[in-house]
Amino acid sequence: MKNIIRDSSRLFLGGNVLETYQNFFGTNKVYGVVKPVSEAEVIACIKYANEYQMPIITRGANTGAAGNQFRLLVVN
Repeated sequence: MKNIIRDSSRLFLGGNVLETYQNFFGTNKVYGVVKPVSEAEVIACIKYANEYQMPIITRGANTGAAGNQFRLLVVN
């Protein structure tokens, strides 16, 4: 994943997962949080998750304006 999201301010893995994200999903362990800024990064993150059979949860600014969020990719 570090080869996809090279900016450390947009990548949180393992022990670096912010408590906010860890608590957002209750008892589910959050493996990582990535904040892709381009279509290419989103595609690469989805391919990575697929390759390693990792479920993903999409989330955005949490406004609920559209009923579904995206832009923030949470890998569980």
